Amino acid sequence: MSVVINSNVASLIAQRSLTDNTYSLQKVFERLSSGAKINSAKDDAAGLSISEKLKVQLNGYQKAINNTKDGVNALNIADSGLESMIDSLQRIRELSVQAATATYSSSERTYILDEIKERLTDMNRVIQTSKFNDTPLLDGSLSALGLRIQTGPDSALSTNTIDISTAFSGSLTVTGLALDSVMTASGATWDADAARAYMDSVDSALDTLLRARSKIGSMQNRMDSVLANLDAMTQNLTSSQSAIRDTDIAKDTAEMTRLQILQQSTTQVLQQVNQLPALALKLLGGQ
Repeated sequence: MSVVINSNVASLIAQRSLTDNTYSLQKVFERLSSGAKINSAKDDAAGLSISEKLKVQLNGYQKAINNTKDGVNALNIADSGLESMIDSLQRIRELSVQAATATYSSSERTYILDEIKERLTDMNRVIQTSKFNDTPLLDGSLSALGLRIQTGPDSALSTNTIDISTAFSGSLTVTGLALDSVMTASGATWDADAARAYMDSVDSALDTLLRARSKIGSMQNRMDSVLANLDAMTQNLTSSQSAIRDTDIAKDTAEMTRLQILQQSTTQVLQQVNQLPALALKLLGGQ
């Protein structure tokens, strides 16, 4: 090996190694501190593009989950309203059966009729208060307005939306159920025969409400299935994005240790090779 003063090639090699190790160590520190393997486009241009597309999809699915939950909540409100109305209607039928016997006087039927009217009034109240975000659910207006829920991240209606208004029947008001005839009746006019005839109207209304609740239940099951699928898609997309973008802490911790050792050893080597030109002085001075 030549002994020279102006060019210390060994020192240059050691400096380059130290620079490379220090840069690599800085990148490891960046990944560990941010928790991400990709912190700029130069780290992985292709991976960045893929992960950003996955992020867009993931955000869309997460919003679709929120939308679907809103749809489920609307259906739950309607179901609760129908349950209350069915309970009232069952009580009205009991009262009609009670009034249909000839042992009751006109005044006693008036008491029965008063409770029936109160129950019917409360059914209309349920109709008026069964709303989601000011959208009435049971008054029949949804059939014209529609209630389309965005259940997917894309724009195609057939695969990314569900119109839950198809689960709602027409007007379920007392008038719509043809139960309003007793509202103008009195104990004198509402005799046993009238009470028996009214039972048929109540039975028909009960059938209507039960069918309506059944349709709501079917749509609830469908929305639950949509939610389960959205949750699975979100989980899979999150896993895919994590594999591309998230730091492997165990791997990078090991890499950090390796690079720190290399940095220290290279520093020691650099100190040694920087002394090589001093050999020339020893040769010149005879020392």
